[in-house]
Amino acid sequence: MKFIIAVVCTLAASVAPAAGAIFAWDGGGSSGNYSWQTAANWRNDTAPGCSSSGTDNIVINAGNLVTPFNQIADWDLTSGNACAYGTVDVQSNGSYAMTLRKSGTGTFSGGAMSLLGHSASFEAHLDVDESMTADSLKAQGYADIDVASAKTLDINGSFSVDAISGLSTCEKLAAGGMTPDTLYVLGGNSAGEHATFVISDGNVTASAASTPFTSIEAADSVDADATLQFNGTGDTLGVGTLYIRGGNPSTGGLSLFDFNAGTLTNPDGITLSGLSKIDAEHDITVNGELSVTVNGGDGFATEATIDPLDSGAVLSVEKIVIGGGQACKLTIIGGASLSLETDGDNP
Repeated sequence: MKFIIAVVCTLAASVAPAAGAIFAWDGGGSSGNYSWQTAANWRNDTAPGCSSSGTDNIVINAGNLVTPFNQIADWDLTSGNACAYGTVDVQSNGSYAMTLRKSGTGTFSGGAMSLLGHSASFEAHLDVDESMTADSLKAQGYADIDVASAKTLDINGSFSVDAISGLSTCEKLAAGGMTPDTLYVLGGNSAGEHATFVISDGNVTASAASTPFTSIEAADSVDADATLQFNGTGDTLGVGTLYIRGGNPSTGGLSLFDFNAGTLTNPDGITLSGLSKIDAEHDITVNGELSVTVNGGDGFATEATIDPLDSGAVLSVEKIVIGGGQACKLTIIGGASLSLETDGDNP
């Protein structure tokens, strides 16, 4: 059956700062000396210590730089070291980009991390040259995450691209893997506060021990979109259950899953609500149901669209469920193939 499907029918955990000292990077060492261990690179010329149960808070802010050449803080952990911190914040400003680079084979575990980029010219960067782990990671403004081939950024909690304080765009680069428990793309509270997460290379998998999920959430009543775009040719994206939660079709933002390349590993289910859309150039197989419904008690209809941009794309689902107490309409228009499968009980 040829199709484009059109249908007419926030969650971000806050993390309290850990108790502990504040260490601020000022890059005051000699030009080109990016070492974490160099005391002169830190305010008051005191480098943070290394403890497997540390609670100190790290601030890497381009606004603090006294040596502008040192815009890279190199977390050069040598083998055998195990470091933890309470929070780690990386911020650029209107003059300089800022980069946190994890190098060396020592381990980092724990910590709530954030990236806050000023603009497309002056981004906040996280470069993972050696594998590392964090408790959570939030990207705001303009940021990118570069995970080296065969390395992993493991997040024992949520990863979010969060536009609540302004437009946010984050790009995942390089061939390494990224494994958050849950993945959020969150539109903001004001018009134009769009959130976009672009996966250009490498594997990304929501991997919670139970019920992993990915949620793309636009604003309910202002033009603040949320987009998850996968361009990773030859790579895989694992979403768990995929929630595409758009705003009020009359006044709210669009939630978009833009599946351009690579392989979407079989999601447990896909739920569309509000003003929501899937653009697909490749086959999608859903191990469960495609649900088109209203978003909780929001009280507005859903207008969802599934657009197979490649005429050979196939959407395979066990069943389609449409409902939720508000206006719902399913339109199939031409474009690709729709396959309804059965699990033996629920065709």
